[in-house]
Amino acid sequence: MLRLLLDEHISSKVAHGLKRQLPLADVECILTWQDGVHLGSPDDVILINALRDWCVVVTYDLATMPSAIQSIASGHGQHPRVLFIDTKTLRPNDIGGLVRALQSFLMMHAGSEHLNNQVHFLRTAND
Repeated sequence: MLRLLLDEHISSKVAHGLKRQLPLADVECILTWQDGVHLGSPDDVILINALRDWCVVVTYDLATMPSAIQSIASGHGQHPRVLFIDTKTLRPNDIGGLVRALQSFLMMHAGSEHLNNQVHFLRTAND
């Protein structure tokens, strides 16, 4: 199963809810990942470490993350898989909606564990 890394704009309640729904889900928050050393780190540092850890970075950051992805890809030849969430699709305070959408994403991509260099947009569980 894919390993999800939720950025600091996503509540830890989402990780807990996802683990309740999918006990085998490998999901961490930036607060706890690598003992929390990356909380507040620049995007490029998070992406490089996520690439090393085979994480899918889950983020609402549509402002600065795309340029960081390009920078990492040009410097390292690849970037980790990134899953963007648009606030118009799923609000950050919609914990249940985020859990359902991430659960659906994990189920749809269950067989593609270590494919880097991909960018996705999270859809609602109904889409």
